[in-house]
Amino acid sequence: MHDIDDYIDALNDYRAGNPASIVDCFSLAVLGSLANADQLIDDVRAFHQQVLDSRRRVTAPLRALAELCCSEPAFTAGMVENIAGISKATAYRTVDSLTEAGLLREERSIKVRGQKVWVVPAVVRALDDFAERAGRRNFGS
Repeated sequence: MHDIDDYIDALNDYRAGNPASIVDCFSLAVLGSLANADQLIDDVRAFHQQVLDSRRRVTAPLRALAELCCSEPAFTAGMVENIAGISKATAYRTVDSLTEAGLLREERSIKVRGQKVWVVPAVVRALDDFAERAGRRNFGS
C-alpha cells in the first residue's frame, strides 16, 4: 500500500461503517504485491538464464553458481564452496569467467575473513526495482 491517502480515506470510510473501501484497498494492494513479486521472479530468472547462456557448455558448477547468485547477491568463494558444493579452485575459475563476462563484480574494497567478495549487480538491481515498485519508504531521513 504505497498510496497512503487512499488508505486513510478507506480507513475513515471503515470507521464510518463502510467496510467495502478498506477491503477494496487491501485487495488492490495484494494484487499489486503479487504482480510486483512476479516481476522480481522474472528478473531473477532472466539473470539465471543469462548466466547459463554465458558459456558454451553448461556444467554442474555453473548451474550451482547461477543458483547461488540468484539467492545471494553478494558472496565469497568460501560460500560458493560451502553452499554450492564446488571446490574452491573450480569456484574461482567459474566466478572469474562470470566476472569477465560482466555478470559479476568483484568488490575490491571489501573482504570477508580475508576472502574476496563478489556482487551480482543484476540481482541487486532487481531487488532495488522491486522495493521501488513496492513504494519503499525511508523513515527518519
